[in-house]
Amino acid sequence: MVYKTYDKALMGLLAEKAKGNFQRVPVKGTFSLYPEEYSSFEIYDSNGNRVRVLSRHKAEKAKDKPVTAERIREQLNKTRDTPYFFESVLVNTSNNAFIPVSEINSMRRAALDELNV
Repeated sequence: MVYKTYDKALMGLLAEKAKGNFQRVPVKGTFSLYPEEYSSFEIYDSNGNRVRVLSRHKAEKAKDKPVTAERIREQLNKTRDTPYFFESVLVNTSNNAFIPVSEINSMRRAALDELNV
């Protein structure tokens, strides 16, 4: 029995991906953040694939600094090692809610991972 241990096409594809030379898919997203509610993040692509994820905990009413729409967009746009990039991100917020940045990042990773399946 002989096992194939090298695949030229696969190795070429992996090399291109490692260099960052792979086609990225545009997606659009909507993030909602309101105090005392679970935050939601919905993403979709041009093929009609749609994913929605919820935060693990309810957002809190901000005591000092609420999370701004710009900060949320900044975190969501960190898609460097994925085959996706955000064409647009709509953020719905009351401007008086707080959610940890780590939770925003977790929601982004979960949504992109689910879209990738």
